[in-house]
Amino acid sequence: MFKILYPKLYVTSIFDVNYESLLEQNKRAIIFDLDNTLAPYYESEPSQKLVLFLKYLVNSGFRLCILSNNKKERVDIFNKNLELIAIHGADKPLFKGMNLAITKLGVGTNELVVIGDQIFTDILVGNRKNAYTILVNPLSDKEEIGVRIKRKLEALIIKSYLRSIAKC
Repeated sequence: MFKILYPKLYVTSIFDVNYESLLEQNKRAIIFDLDNTLAPYYESEPSQKLVLFLKYLVNSGFRLCILSNNKKERVDIFNKNLELIAIHGADKPLFKGMNLAITKLGVGTNELVVIGDQIFTDILVGNRKNAYTILVNPLSDKEEIGVRIKRKLEALIIKSYLRSIAKC
């Protein structure tokens, strides 16, 4: 019932993903959500650790994109020193921003990984496009009221997801 909402992988953070394994699976591009995936909402610039990590991924052969539902100013300021493909106002889980990201990355969805902290936006749009989806825990619990409400529903889906993978 919830399978369209299940990620392919669930890890604590972007730093816990086995990126070498993704390359071995012919995954060539990664779309990252910004807020609470790459940085908390209240951090306007990436940490030095994140900058170095994303450069490592690029040097490893990945094409990277930030895909955010947030405003242009937020995305542009965060991306200033990263200089990645960055798309604001993505309207996830709708396809508008996702289609633009796929075009700019120049890959097929079978080569695409989507990493984010929200099931109803990041994971849903990635799964609807048949990308490899990875759910991470949010970096901060300071969130808008609407997101806090969705987190309660997400917790139920995560429980169901974890039960389903335990059966395997």
